[in-house]
Amino acid sequence: MRFEGANHRVGLHRFRMWLSGRRDRFAAAAGFALLLVNSGCATRPFHPADVVLPDAHAGGSALAVHPNETLFASGGWAGWVRLWSLPEGDAQRSWRAHAGEVKGLVFPAGGERLISAGYDGRIVIWSLEGEPLHQVQSVRPLTAFAADNRSGQLATGHGTGEVHLWRMADLTELAGYSGPDSAVWSIALDGQRGNLAAGFSDRSVEVRRATGEPLALPRPPSAARSLAFSPDGERLYGAGWFHLYRWALAEPRLQIISTEHRGIITDISFGPQADYIASISRQTDSAVLLVDPESGATLRRLQPHDLCGAAVNVSPSGSFLISTSDDASVRIWRLDQGP
Repeated sequence: MRFEGANHRVGLHRFRMWLSGRRDRFAAAAGFALLLVNSGCATRPFHPADVVLPDAHAGGSALAVHPNETLFASGGWAGWVRLWSLPEGDAQRSWRAHAGEVKGLVFPAGGERLISAGYDGRIVIWSLEGEPLHQVQSVRPLTAFAADNRSGQLATGHGTGEVHLWRMADLTELAGYSGPDSAVWSIALDGQRGNLAAGFSDRSVEVRRATGEPLALPRPPSAARSLAFSPDGERLYGAGWFHLYRWALAEPRLQIISTEHRGIITDISFGPQADYIASISRQTDSAVLLVDPESGATLRRLQPHDLCGAAVNVSPSGSFLISTSDDASVRIWRLDQGP
């Protein structure tokens, strides 16, 4: 079933982003004050990265790990995609994939291809040699991305408030709809259960199901910058200023979970056993943490980035954690080797 989108309002996108961002300035001021209060405290110990790739991108924005965990991909602000070996982090190849920021990457099941999505609205299937095999021009600007290899689907969110669902194999559009009159800032996909969640710049969060009406969830205190379904599909997690958000989907209610983050949590990724969430933050913080999904307590502190954090990705087996940030670096941790 296709949900028809409203008229595109790309020209208003930047204004909406600016207007919504003003709400976050108050939270930013609070975060800065929190940093001042804690400035006299000793630096908490952290686990240093096993590999640091210092000049990977002008600014990092997206990550994906190959299914066999011998390779990973990173994307950045300037539209470049780079392939690296695991665990060493040796550079393999790179190419200009988009005219602007790379918003999402995924290796489809089998690992013979790489799919990228950019702010320019293009979604492209690439060979691992960097040759374009198939592409579509979706709605500009493309602002959020999620993929689900179990169902072979990916989802995109856009500055116009539109959400679109695609088949990975050939980029056939499966469904699309328009949410609130607000930019999509985050998206999550549970294709096996037919659930698609989107977070908007006005703080609204919606879940669309394969059957039934859209489910509007209680609004969090700040816009959800990242969303992820729990592996059992019963809960949706989000992240914003300082906190994780958790919604139980059976009877929608919001729980706000405190964390050690002192800024906007921009990306979250479940471990394979769902016993931790990897998280990264920005604005007044650049921490990389493993936190307990129930309590938000820090299970492990990883080396913070030098500038704002952008993306974090846990490999399928949980052996590796990879992060990237505004500081141009990509960092690799061997989680299977302990602290």
